[in-house]
Amino acid sequence: MSKFKTALKWIIGGLAILYIVLLAAVYFLQRDFIYNPPKEYIAPDAMQLGMDEVDIGNGSMAWWAPPQPGKRTVIMFHGNASAIYSDHKIFQEIIAQGNGLMSVGYAGYPGQPGKATEKAIVADAIPQYDWVVSQGVDPRDIAFLGTSLGSGVASQVSVQREPALLILGAPFESTYALGKERMPIFPVKLLMKDKWRSDLALRGKKMPLVWIHGTDDHVIPIKEGRRLYDEYTGPKSAFVIEGGHHDDLWQMGGREIVFDALDKMTSPGAEPATP
Repeated sequence: MSKFKTALKWIIGGLAILYIVLLAAVYFLQRDFIYNPPKEYIAPDAMQLGMDEVDIGNGSMAWWAPPQPGKRTVIMFHGNASAIYSDHKIFQEIIAQGNGLMSVGYAGYPGQPGKATEKAIVADAIPQYDWVVSQGVDPRDIAFLGTSLGSGVASQVSVQREPALLILGAPFESTYALGKERMPIFPVKLLMKDKWRSDLALRGKKMPLVWIHGTDDHVIPIKEGRRLYDEYTGPKSAFVIEGGHHDDLWQMGGREIVFDALDKMTSPGAEPATP
């Protein structure tokens, strides 16, 4: 019996040490799980997009194409494993419609200084929005388009700079909620540095929201986006794409959804319509 107790103590002690090691790894490496930037930077000239690099100041940089007269401007926020150039095929189609486009640069990502954190990324994005307005773009003609992690960035930026339209592709309620679900054995609330609380950011907002999600998204399951959408109390539209995955929403019908939403925005320069 004593041998059994001794062995049991060793097992419990070993498991406790393993738990502590894993706990430490989750805490110190958590931002490596959230942010996974590509290694290299590609300039817009290499993409032949007709976009320019814009120096926003303090080393912050964005990509920009101005709108044609009477058209909208889309500010795009990319995902965690993407970069400022990754959605270049989508850029081409948006610009081809005459719309303006800014692709937002994230701190710590290719072409940008600093370290990728929630605070730094949002702090970089605010002056990029302000720069667009400084170019004579009416805020009532600005739409945010955020996908995956970019949905969290767009939501947080909207707290301080509210767009006329918010389009979220494969969004989440918060990375905090995702962490709790995927790592239930850890005290995520105490450990998590960047919670990306889109649910709190959008609470009480009244801008039109368009939610797009695929039924076969195994990166951010559709139930995550559904929770965020259901909690939103402003005017909203849901578009569930049957068979859609995490990275193919644009090709699977998202293109038409986005362009239709842009067409239905308040006419440039006019007073916003009452929801």
